Amino acid sequence: MITLAAMAEEVHQDMAQGDQPSYVLACLDARMHEVYAAAYRCTADGVEEIMAPAVLRPDALVLPDVEAAWIGCGNGFATYPDLLRGTLAEARPDIHPHARSVARLALPRFLAGAAGPAESAEPFYVRDKVALKTCERQ
Repeated sequence: MITLAAMAEEVHQDMAQGDQPSYVLACLDARMHEVYAAAYRCTADGVEEIMAPAVLRPDALVLPDVEAAWIGCGNGFATYPDLLRGTLAEARPDIHPHARSVARLALPRFLAGAAGPAESAEPFYVRDKVALKTCERQ
């Protein structure tokens, strides 16, 4: 999901560019008592996915087993303020995906010749179910 990667890129651009990689957990409220989440390792070479995008209940979300100071970003941390409390170095619920981040992520792929025709683009849905049934809302 490029949306989560773009959020990690936003955090990466905000941080001082040092020799040490930063680790970002991007998390969006997916409604229906779930979150979309993915984890990234950010270096001078770019943003690398280390946990694939998934939709899950907030209490099922765990950080990848990497000894690092993790930064959480996205409105999932505003909706669920106790999400991973005590395990993150920082939570930034104000981070949103921006077109500039999508462009920064796309540029290396474009320059490598990995771009395709626009009409071949397809959406990637992490979750197919878009609403709770009446009995599930009770």
